[in-house]
Amino acid sequence: PEHSDALQQSAHILSEHLGREAEAVAALDKLVRARPDSAVALAGRAVLLARAGHRDRAVADAKAAVLADPKPPTLYQV
Repeated sequence: PEHSDALQQSAHILSEHLGREAEAVAALDKLVRARPDSAVALAGRAVLLARAGHRDRAVADAKAAVLADPKPPTLYQV
């Protein structure tokens, strides 16, 4: 969608600067629903889910991110 960059930035600010990880995951959930092929959103959500201890969901998102974009930046993030 036209606001995908805004959702991505919101998730970053919520998680990294405000400590509101659940809200950050919710923002990325919305982005992934709109753009299920977004490696950036999937990888970001994978990291947040892993931090929260949701291993299975994190691994699934990490795998999906790599399938969507197997380039080095995605591999590094996940």
